[in-house]
Amino acid sequence: MDKHEASAFLGTGWSFPPTFSQTTSSVAMAAADTDIRESLSVLFSTRKGERLMLPEYGCDIWLLVFATVDSAFVT
Repeated sequence: MDKHEASAFLGTGWSFPPTFSQTTSSVAMAAADTDIRESLSVLFSTRKGERLMLPEYGCDIWLLVFATVDSAFVT
């Protein structure tokens, strides 16, 4: 698989945060690993229930910020 095939597989999406070009009247796009990195950033920074139309979207990592790190937690 060459580099072009790999980037086509990873896809393209809006950049985050969304930025708009006044000259071309378009949205800035992110591709390949940058798109994946930005998507994961949005996922990890969104709490479950924060998006009304997608209440299951997000993660509960915020609940672990002050959790006790013991053998059960590590496992």
